[in-house]
Amino acid sequence: MNRDLRFFDSLTHYRIAKDYGISILSDLKNTEEEKKAILSKYQVDLSDNRNMVFRQANSKEPAKK
Repeated sequence: MNRDLRFFDSLTHYRIAKDYGISILSDLKNTEEEKKAILSKYQVDLSDNRNMVFRQANSKEPAKK
């Protein structure tokens, strides 16, 4: 088995570690307000971990067809 060129495994491990780190950081906060602030700060990373694209809705921008 070739240990080089295992990019998919590396990305998967990185995403799991990042999600785990964010969950530990939010668990260390005492109030719900601080936990929500952490989750909103890292929401792009959390959506990337779930293979989702995060896009904030902008009310000024018209919907593209």
